[in-house]
Amino acid sequence: MWYAGRLLDLALSVALIPMTACQSPEEAPACAVRASTALIVNGHAEEQYLGLSSDEQNAIVRLTVWDTARDVVGVCGGVFIGHDWLLTAAHCVNHSADLLWLEFGKDGFAERFTDDIVIHPERDLALLHLQATDHDAGRNESGLNWSLDHQLSIDDKVVIAGRGSGEEGDQREFAVVKVGQIDGDWIQLSDQSLAAACFGDSGSPLLFRAGSGAVIVAGILSRGATSCNGGDKYERVDTAVGWIGSYVLPRQTSPIECLQIGRGGRCFGSLSVWCDSALMELIGEPCQAGYHCGWSKEALGYRCVQEHHDPCSGISSTGTCLGSRALRCVEGELLELDCQECEMRCGVSSETGQAVCITAEEPPQ
Repeated sequence: MWYAGRLLDLALSVALIPMTACQSPEEAPACAVRASTALIVNGHAEEQYLGLSSDEQNAIVRLTVWDTARDVVGVCGGVFIGHDWLLTAAHCVNHSADLLWLEFGKDGFAERFTDDIVIHPERDLALLHLQATDHDAGRNESGLNWSLDHQLSIDDKVVIAGRGSGEEGDQREFAVVKVGQIDGDWIQLSDQSLAAACFGDSGSPLLFRAGSGAVIVAGILSRGATSCNGGDKYERVDTAVGWIGSYVLPRQTSPIECLQIGRGGRCFGSLSVWCDSALMELIGEPCQAGYHCGWSKEALGYRCVQEHHDPCSGISSTGTCLGSRALRCVEGELLELDCQECEMRCGVSSETGQAVCITAEEPPQ
């Protein structure tokens, strides 16, 4: 499903300390690789960057679409955005989706009939409503958020998800990529990312965390390079909320589970997200002017702070690349590794979103 370059991923536990020469793993933990260094293809089965719950992950499905003659119309991705409402790409259904074979979770599948197909009059978006069923398989009560106010910017890290065909079989997978361009009704991903969508992923969602801390569907995959090398184009969901809202009720606001994000929190651009340990709920705080998401000595975690109060100067736990240097904040200490010393370059891990050292080879264009 995903194309990915050769990645040497530095584990969270490995300190990025300044180096003057590239030494062996035994001599210099900063250059050690605790995980496999094999070529990473087809994305990652476990989503780590956003911290999705199992219910949120199961809202992302693979669709095998049949028409009334029981001919296969297509195989695509889709995402539940409401009670028995699926959002996908219009070219996946072609006005004739009568029966769907849904694949979700690790081994989950279900056969569901549609009773309504709504094609956007001008864009590559479609809504599918599923017939009521007495059994639970293939049902999703709420789906992912689509109506929350949000601001996505160029170079923001987002997560692509899908279940297209891959070298190791068909399975739902995730990858962290960067936004390359936002234009009108389109979001185009960077062609310098280490991962991309591929065949069978049309209609799959583009995800990120909105200001409330909730995961939101930012886009639906419409087109991409046949080489599966990046630059994929997603239909923007925020510019279609009026159309979607005329059929699907917005998801009711409810507490968000903490799950993978703890009290220390994480930074998602200018958004600070952390777990309230008393309520066991996820809290999201967009940082206002004069503040950014960084390390707070008072909270002992990532919060909205003024720059002169941030010992890491705005660098978060996922870090950033500054030329060949990978910078990352670890509990208030700014750590650095010059990848050039290891004959590598700095890039963004498609698994964790961290700044890591990768081989100097450029991703294929």
